[in-house]
Amino acid sequence: MIALIDKFNQVSMGEPSQDIIDIYKHIPEINELDNRAEPICRPLFSHSSLPDVLELQQVETKKFKFDKPFSYFVHVHHNQPLWVKNLDIIPTKILEEIRKGNCKLIFDNTLEGKSIEGDKFLNPFYESIDKLKLPTKNIYFITNNLVAEKTHKEYHRADKINIISIMWNVFDIQRLKEERNLPTKVSSDMEYKYKSVNIFKTIDKWWDESYDDEKDDWKRLQMIMDLVLKLSDYDEKSLLHMYQDMEETLQHNINVIENYDIKTNLYDRIF
Repeated sequence: MIALIDKFNQVSMGEPSQDIIDIYKHIPEINELDNRAEPICRPLFSHSSLPDVLELQQVETKKFKFDKPFSYFVHVHHNQPLWVKNLDIIPTKILEEIRKGNCKLIFDNTLEGKSIEGDKFLNPFYESIDKLKLPTKNIYFITNNLVAEKTHKEYHRADKINIISIMWNVFDIQRLKEERNLPTKVSSDMEYKYKSVNIFKTIDKWWDESYDDEKDDWKRLQMIMDLVLKLSDYDEKSLLHMYQDMEETLQHNINVIENYDIKTNLYDRIF
């Protein structure tokens, strides 16, 4: 499958050129402050790494004859309600080819995992694609939100886009391991075999994991910090005992990371 590239979807997330900035001149929200209170200009759509990850043939628009099916990837802005309301700035030719059924439009949201419920994403998104008369079957939303598929399944609409949840963080850990920045296994004298390598095992036997259910980011962070503080009071013998007790669970979770296949979980579902 060909992944079409042009100035619009190859722009850097943090350093857009002036001609790209001009496209967004009617959207002042792209100018904001980063976490260091420094001004930044971040386009709503930018370069996606997925074509590289999926090893797709990338062809420049000016060299493409539009005589065969192709895909068009864009990485999306962290402000979901904002970018979904501005789909009309995607190149006109791309939108036309989507309507003809020749193009798969793929929104890359792998760096985010925000809720897609109602007005947070689904309502304004469907409003936009209906307004542009884009066929839902040719549109894909790839997200790090692991409950997004379930949320979307429960959304009341007959024709739906394709939402795919992937463990991008796990894929990123695989990359770090290849660079030898992470351990490849938990030290153990035994090898553990599991019936499944597709689900992480929880560690709630050893501490309270209720922070996973906390939706407020700051409260969740505080809960985790309180937990770390509590664990820091354990003596060395207690920590070692806990580690030995949870070793099988840790090794299982590492196996999940090692065996996660991005192609099986993404490529085959798109192409």
